[in-house]
Amino acid sequence: MQQQGQCARHPERVAESVCPRCGNFTCAECNPDGHSLCPSCLALGGTPSLAHTPTPWERRAELGFFQGLFQTFKKALIEPATFWPSVPPNGSMGDALLYSWLLAAATAILTIPMTWLNFAQMQESMKDLTKSMGQMKEVMAIFETFGAAPFLFAVGVAVITIVFFPVGLVIAAGLTTLGGTMFGANDKGFNATFRAVAYAQTPNVFSLIPVVGGLVAVVWSLVSEVWAIKEMQQTTVPRAIGAVLWFGVFLCCCFGIGGIAALVIAVKGR
Repeated sequence: MQQQGQCARHPERVAESVCPRCGNFTCAECNPDGHSLCPSCLALGGTPSLAHTPTPWERRAELGFFQGLFQTFKKALIEPATFWPSVPPNGSMGDALLYSWLLAAATAILTIPMTWLNFAQMQESMKDLTKSMGQMKEVMAIFETFGAAPFLFAVGVAVITIVFFPVGLVIAAGLTTLGGTMFGANDKGFNATFRAVAYAQTPNVFSLIPVVGGLVAVVWSLVSEVWAIKEMQQTTVPRAIGAVLWFGVFLCCCFGIGGIAALVIAVKGR
């Protein structure tokens, strides 16, 4: 009786194809289209040739809601080399929006305790500052008006984040599309950019980590977005970086010039 091969990365799975570079057996997850490089070869710098297939989230009717959500989350976070080249640029914007919205909502709700604690500590610090600086009383009065109850304030922040997330995502995708147009990274149009930006929000869950989580989430999300734009717009890394970062650089320049101008005016006024 002929024995079937087993996937080199997942021994419990039956092999369905072979890596064209190293010859290792691969399962459907490691080699979706049957002729791509295996994950090990991709990690060594191989160029994937994945066929575009719907994300697990877009196949949730087949895989199940939570399985589709988890598989997409896992692939976007820890298997970007195989995930981004396989995401169809012309897929559903609604599915991409719903995926990122669900993650944003879950993150916003789970960060309520941390926001509550931070705001409560900030209130105490402001009270101590007010005692030592009389002119801060007016500022403290405004602060207490809008945040008399730290828990309600934290819940309000979460609700606002959830409600306005789609608007922010559309604006972010629009700015990235504009940047892509300027840097020659918009061949596949707004649909592809929107899907790239939406799925690239996955690392934002790291904001749940105290202290360093916010920084990790921002950096990882930007790296993911650059990678996503590169693959889904079929462009180069420098152009993808320009498309993603141009607006942030523009704002930094504006604030920098404005700050220098204000300083010069202040010095001359003396």
